Amino acid sequence: MARSIVSSVVLGAMSLWAGCSRTEPAPVAQASTGGTVETTAGELAEPNELVLDSEPKPLIPPSRPLDTNVRIAMLAREIEGHRRRGYEDQAITARQEMVQAIVDQYGADSWQARGARLALDREVRLSTFTPAEAAANEAAEARTREANELWQSGKHEEACAALVASRTAAIALWGETSYGVANLLDQEARWRQSSGEISKAEPLFRQALLVREQVFTPLHPETISTRRGLGTLLQSARRYDEAETLLRRCAADAETVWGPQSAECAAHNHDLALLQLEVGQNAAAADLFAKVVENWRTSLGPEDASVGEAYLNLGRAQYALHDYPQAAANMRQALTILTGSLGPDAASTRRARINLGLTLMAQRQYEEAESFLRADLSGAAQHFGKNHPETAEGLLRVAILYGNQGRYREALPYAERAAEVHCSTSGAEHPLTRNADSIVGMIRGKLQSAAQAGVAEPVKQ
Repeated sequence: MARSIVSSVVLGAMSLWAGCSRTEPAPVAQASTGGTVETTAGELAEPNELVLDSEPKPLIPPSRPLDTNVRIAMLAREIEGHRRRGYEDQAITARQEMVQAIVDQYGADSWQARGARLALDREVRLSTFTPAEAAANEAAEARTREANELWQSGKHEEACAALVASRTAAIALWGETSYGVANLLDQEARWRQSSGEISKAEPLFRQALLVREQVFTPLHPETISTRRGLGTLLQSARRYDEAETLLRRCAADAETVWGPQSAECAAHNHDLALLQLEVGQNAAAADLFAKVVENWRTSLGPEDASVGEAYLNLGRAQYALHDYPQAAANMRQALTILTGSLGPDAASTRRARINLGLTLMAQRQYEEAESFLRADLSGAAQHFGKNHPETAEGLLRVAILYGNQGRYREALPYAERAAEVHCSTSGAEHPLTRNADSIVGMIRGKLQSAAQAGVAEPVKQ
């Protein structure tokens, strides 16, 4: 979840190595400070500086007080400018001003103030580094940037190895319980999670959570983020009771930190509702998704992609409750929003199109259902290729649609082709292949029974 200017500035400064990414529950629009400062010496000025003769000069103080958030953002850029030029004392002074501004705005005991003080401590510590330590710190930062580049290029194991090397350097420079180490633990955990390496990701998440609870306190956004990551990991491992405990706590903590009407709170409720839907708590999930929809419509705007996702998941919960008309209505809304915000070929848009087609099929609105499911099949074949598992699943959905109408001769080629693709890409014993084979068997059985009974198949008008 994107943060306010203050929290973005503070938490951005907290990252030990440049380039560490974050995984957030749901997108929220980022505020902007706006404004530009002209330069006269070919160098970009900081927002509270004017560059003359290649030396930064302070501007005349403004005639009216700056908004605190704007002032903090300006100080952050000033700190970066001082550090870039090697002015360590000035950077520390500016960081002290930032701490005081945040304390005045949020209180001395707030998580924002705690984060600002930790960033100041880091600034002071950096100024005491020996040349060898400074060089080691720069090398570790470069190693983390390399890890991100490797990950983005698909070299996942090499990326994780580079991240481990960076973490080893961080421990030597900053200690095992530093927030920089926690950042790197959290990053590797998310990479391992995305690769399906649950057994490797879990201890990394737990280590990161332990450090962040100690350094940031349990209610800090970074701590909540790691706890959420661990919760979703356990959910993917089907350890539902443990996952629910963590995700419920995240939702409660988000309400405390951001408020019950915040978009961040709704994002964590969305996570909890997804788990409820997965374990069959469909009524509870539907209620929670409905609240998320209303929250995000207000906080993010009615056309935001997150609103479309929430509508889709609300429709899925209503489908599970056999409330097909309401499910279809919400899925149509989701499809409209996601098509407009992400485009017709986005993965989320495609999910909405498939779910709407299946819901219409459940209502026996076969003609419209076919239009959606065949459109999805055509798009999958074009995007993924004719021999891709996604295309095979699209073939199976069309086969089931025809089978539900008794159009078995039309259904059989689709099912057989799906089974052939799954077998060639995943193997004969893969669950997807076995499922396709079972559907082929059922269709053939229906064809045989109809032939023996002398029943003619319906013909599409």
